[in-house]
Amino acid sequence: IHGSCDPEVVELVRGLGHPVKLKRNCRNTEEIVLQTQLMTGADIGEAEIDGRGTPVEVEEYKSDEEILTKAADRLKGWMEEAIRPENITVLTLNDIDRSIVHRFGKRLSGIINTIENGDINPRQHGKIAFSTVSKFKGLENQCVMLLDFECFDGSEEMVSRLYVGMTRAKAALWMGYPDDKAEMIER
Repeated sequence: IHGSCDPEVVELVRGLGHPVKLKRNCRNTEEIVLQTQLMTGADIGEAEIDGRGTPVEVEEYKSDEEILTKAADRLKGWMEEAIRPENITVLTLNDIDRSIVHRFGKRLSGIINTIENGDINPRQHGKIAFSTVSKFKGLENQCVMLLDFECFDGSEEMVSRLYVGMTRAKAALWMGYPDDKAEMIER
């Protein structure tokens, strides 16, 4: 639920639902399932995908320049591994206009496609999709990069957003967060 709601209505709606515990997870690799469970506490079932995926990559950083370099290097690395740009999505926990992605500049010039509301197909040939976690909910991609943890405050809303962002990745997940958020994110 986004925004503010009447608490009585929220409780009424919660009472109408039937909680279902997922037993199988047919989207994410075992590594993504485990990392999501560790970081969010969510039980998202057992990975159904055969074989093991790549380890989830988590990078801490001290400066904007450091994360920009690490993120650009990872995106270029995926493409050097023959992953097409349209199979990569960069997600921000923040608002689009506040994201560090806008500061990539020449590093990834012309290759980022910002997803707007109502985009039916966010995958544009030869472009890396860029979106907020909220706008990408319900969608997925092979490789997902999750950025802009500066706004992460450990609240239920932020943990939920983190969960959604992490579970959009089908095969590879890369996250970069500031070292001053490490303790809060890793608990």
